[in-house]
Amino acid sequence: MLRGNRKSTPKVVDGRVDRWQPSPVAFDLLPEWVIRRHKIVPLSKTTNLLVCAISNLEDADAIHVVSSCAGGAVRFVLAIRRDIERCIWQQFESARSRPASDQAPPA
Repeated sequence: MLRGNRKSTPKVVDGRVDRWQPSPVAFDLLPEWVIRRHKIVPLSKTTNLLVCAISNLEDADAIHVVSSCAGGAVRFVLAIRRDIERCIWQQFESARSRPASDQAPPA
């Protein structure tokens, strides 16, 4: 039986982006350049924990940058890169492509 440095199996996020419901609060914690450059999707934020989807759990640079920006504990969950990119596009590009009248409620 092996003992010692055993990694737990990472949680895997459902690859269907349409089922993801990233929290706007979580997205607001990270600068857009961090999200785009490191292909990170902030999924949820609780008092003590930010949960982010990432496609490479061994990307030390991304993990370091996100952890530094988050200012607290971060848990990374595994997701398919293409799905992460699609979600990032939905969060940023689709919002920019909507007419201004669709983005803000009438006064």
